[in-house]
Amino acid sequence: MKCLSLRLCKSYRFKEDNEPGSFEKFKSIDDLNIISDSTATRNANQNQRRYAVIWEPVQNSTKAIPVFVKSSKDKDQIKYAFERDEFLNKVIVGKRLQKVIDAMYIREVKMKEKIILEGDPGKHMYIISEGKFEVSKEAKGVVATLQAGRVFGELAILYKSRRQATVKALTPGKVWVLDREVYQTIVKQYNIEEKSERVVFLEECPILNKVDRDVLEKVADLLHVEYFPTGKVIVREGAPADKFYIITAGSVTIMKESEGFKGYLYKGNCFGERAILSEGVRQATVLAGNSGVECLTLDRQHFINHFGNVEDIAKISIPKLPKVVLKPQEVDKNQNLKSADFRILCTIGEGGFGRVEMIQKKNDPSITFALKCLNRIDMVKNKQSQHILNEKEIQMACESPS
Repeated sequence: MKCLSLRLCKSYRFKEDNEPGSFEKFKSIDDLNIISDSTATRNANQNQRRYAVIWEPVQNSTKAIPVFVKSSKDKDQIKYAFERDEFLNKVIVGKRLQKVIDAMYIREVKMKEKIILEGDPGKHMYIISEGKFEVSKEAKGVVATLQAGRVFGELAILYKSRRQATVKALTPGKVWVLDREVYQTIVKQYNIEEKSERVVFLEECPILNKVDRDVLEKVADLLHVEYFPTGKVIVREGAPADKFYIITAGSVTIMKESEGFKGYLYKGNCFGERAILSEGVRQATVLAGNSGVECLTLDRQHFINHFGNVEDIAKISIPKLPKVVLKPQEVDKNQNLKSADFRILCTIGEGGFGRVEMIQKKNDPSITFALKCLNRIDMVKNKQSQHILNEKEIQMACESPS
């Protein structure tokens, strides 16, 4: 099956079936409203469209991040809510978490007020500060009751998506609010900064200080942030060694069974680095110091999956791939086709923005295409114009077999 959208979406669109002539040239993204009569009819007959989960581009990553003054108690409440959430405690950590806490603001809620409505576009995430809230779904009724310290609406800060439930206040209350645009700005600004900091930490590690920077940048992408409370045993003497640690905040205590206390390690120090190169056992016990410790960690298996088994990390090299310039190509043999030359066979798939139809050439049933049908209003409204143009450029550079 040939894919019409791959080869023709750059330059052409179908006219309506009752219009004479062949394909017309696209003039802009606004011309990408390719919906056949039958598709439009099916869409009109549907009671509810499928919801799309959308990544929304950050328009201005240099925009100042707002800071709202909070008491220590308020900050602890927000931090605790993030830490107890199984999803967010893996996504919002370290300096990013601190910036997010600073950027959240308080909002008072009246009794019976609906904070979010099922099916509405989501733009904010909430943490309950005071009050009691009810979660309900149209198909199931009430599904949960939430109180102080609980998070809801969190998907909205990651993607532009529809609300999956309605949340209503059962009592007067207060919620902490995080805007999606603010969160996305924080992510964009701090991803670059965090990676640079990680590379600096790696350069300070004895086993890595002679490694090329491009390799360290790859290793930095594999690191995870872990926090250990005061007194927590991070590694135990004699246990299998399978993880490498770099201290980014706090301190640890080193102990050996035969010798007792051996010393302390602080921010910038690393331990367990040999674990990423070879199997073995821990030579000492490491405990988190006062106030806990935050570490960047790298699992040995994760390292092997990316670099293979290596005896000397300094010998790892990252191949320099040549820069590829996409060159869009026109498909002359299809330029004279008319919409009347095709019949729609079936719908291949559908989503939140539209659908893909299988169409067949009437005078040659062996020739079929996939016709991608997009809703122009949704594309513009959800700021997906550049995404569609990027997709078009990539597709036009592809060779599709006959």
